[in-house]
Amino acid sequence: MGFKEDVKEDLDGVFFDEDFFAEWHKLDGEDILVVVDEDELEEINRKEAEKMYQGKVNKYSILFYARESDIKRKLTVNSSLDYDGSMYFVNGIKKQGSLWRILLGRNQV
Repeated sequence: MGFKEDVKEDLDGVFFDEDFFAEWHKLDGEDILVVVDEDELEEINRKEAEKMYQGKVNKYSILFYARESDIKRKLTVNSSLDYDGSMYFVNGIKKQGSLWRILLGRNQV
């Protein structure tokens, strides 16, 4: 087995194991396993609060990681996404290997 296969096995076996990190959430009506990162979200919100000179603080609501294979449509910044029955805008999205890092907020950016 090569390095890529080892990483995929670790992602599926540990990172996306609901007994460890992953949680079931509903994205656009479909149940998928995601990893919510509240620690990094708190750091993002702290950095945004330091930019108050702009006259507003943009509070992000949810930061999560999802497997590329679980995201069924193309998401871009300002796309709308139904997350657990509530509508959010994608405020940031970045592909990291076979994962998507998705930052959701209530306002468009």
